[in-house]
Amino acid sequence: MRKLITAFIFIFVFAVNTAFASDSLYTASTKGDVPLRLINDSGSYVIVNIPACSKLELVKTAGTWAMVKFRRKCGWINMTFTENTYKEAANNTGSDSVKYVTVESESGTTVLYNIPSSDKNLGAGEKYTVPNGTVLSITRETESGWGLVEMTQKNMAWVKMKDTSPYGTDDANENYGIYYVYTLSNDGAGIPLYNSPEKEEEILIIPDCVKLTVRESSEGIGFVSYGGLGGWIDLSLTTDSLATAQANAGEEVCEEFMLEGYGQDINVYTSPAYEDPESAVNISGTVKPGTTVFVLRRSAGGWGFISHNGLKGWIPPENIRERISLQSIKADEMKPLDLYVMTVEGKGLSLYTTPGDEGIRFCTIPETARVSAVAKCGSYYYVENDYAAGWAYSEELNKSYEKALLLRDEKEIYVCIHDETFLKSLPIYSELCGSTDLRLLTLNTKLKIVRTVSTGRRRWGLTYYDGIWGWVNLNCTEKSLPPILKKLIVLGVGIAVLLVFCILIFLLKRKKKSDAALSDERKE
Repeated sequence: MRKLITAFIFIFVFAVNTAFASDSLYTASTKGDVPLRLINDSGSYVIVNIPACSKLELVKTAGTWAMVKFRRKCGWINMTFTENTYKEAANNTGSDSVKYVTVESESGTTVLYNIPSSDKNLGAGEKYTVPNGTVLSITRETESGWGLVEMTQKNMAWVKMKDTSPYGTDDANENYGIYYVYTLSNDGAGIPLYNSPEKEEEILIIPDCVKLTVRESSEGIGFVSYGGLGGWIDLSLTTDSLATAQANAGEEVCEEFMLEGYGQDINVYTSPAYEDPESAVNISGTVKPGTTVFVLRRSAGGWGFISHNGLKGWIPPENIRERISLQSIKADEMKPLDLYVMTVEGKGLSLYTTPGDEGIRFCTIPETARVSAVAKCGSYYYVENDYAAGWAYSEELNKSYEKALLLRDEKEIYVCIHDETFLKSLPIYSELCGSTDLRLLTLNTKLKIVRTVSTGRRRWGLTYYDGIWGWVNLNCTEKSLPPILKKLIVLGVGIAVLLVFCILIFLLKRKKKSDAALSDERKE
């Protein structure tokens, strides 16, 4: 019976966790960083550029766009530049770069990171530290200068390419670049195949992104075979990476389209064919008619390059018909306006995924913190700072820092900085939980606190010290008596001492008189 109950509880907990588990995405782009935008529009305000391979929490989707949460910031990201797993994201970030490098850093060691960034605020973490002379195998490389290192089949890391140098003569790289190339024209119209190295006669046009084997080469001209014909091509119009060819072929578009078919699935090709679709090198997959896709580039012949659910390739022009009119959030972008958190309850500013009643609360910004409003929708501002970003109710923000500080009337308390934390000094901050030290307060400094706020286990107090307003950590203080009360106590003690002294004098004089009277009686 006990085993049955245990099994039931396990199944129930698993079902609950599965039901309420949030979907995750990982950023992936040939350029490296992916912009998190204010609304689902490729021209809207960029909240932050997210490094590749960063984990995102999915809130909802709209076409090829997804509302996501990233490190307490909520916005929209194009799902074209995301993958479902870290490994897929890593293998689709940057361009192919098959080569070996040697670690060569001025410090003697080089750090390998979990994402192509060293900014801890963006989720960068150190995975390994390798000494100079270590040989690394690079499989991908971003435009921002990061290389993907595959330590094992399941363990990957990123290294700054500036901390490395080429390994030996690198014959493998040379062979890769000489014998296998991908066509990449200057205008997206393909490259010509000539009958001789002198380019006397043009045989045909080879589409972009076609993989060719160079049999021999001389002075920038290579002999290849294509479509059953042999000829010569200009090697300057080629690249050694398919990802590079696809990311640069044709004209950049970056717009949503609806795919139109004729009762059957639409083929996705590895390269754009300009006459007969069957002349494409091969088919990389299929998509359903009516699917909404994000077209990244268009060739001279009208073919569109897409990245859809992990499938990358070219769609024939006859299947790209209807352009989608994005139904984005109505948000009026504005010149950044500095505001300060000012809530009546003193519990901080709530941030929501969308403006209005349908928004989901996902984060809280501390009291009096400074934020920048970059857009407005009704009675809501989209605000951001280093800590978080999202939609907030405008009535809980104020342009005046002083008004935000002194919104609520509280009973004043007095504190004294103690030495229980073994600190030699205690900072006073310009913003609640902020990192800007205005002053360093020495031990036993006495302060008047006019407002208190709790953030988790910490209590913060607002004080006016040395001509400035600032926040101090009350966990490092102890209560002290107000100065006026101390004066009253001192005054009361003085008066009491004086009264006792007067009483003693009075009693002493009275005793002298009594002794004198008694002496006179005895004489008589």
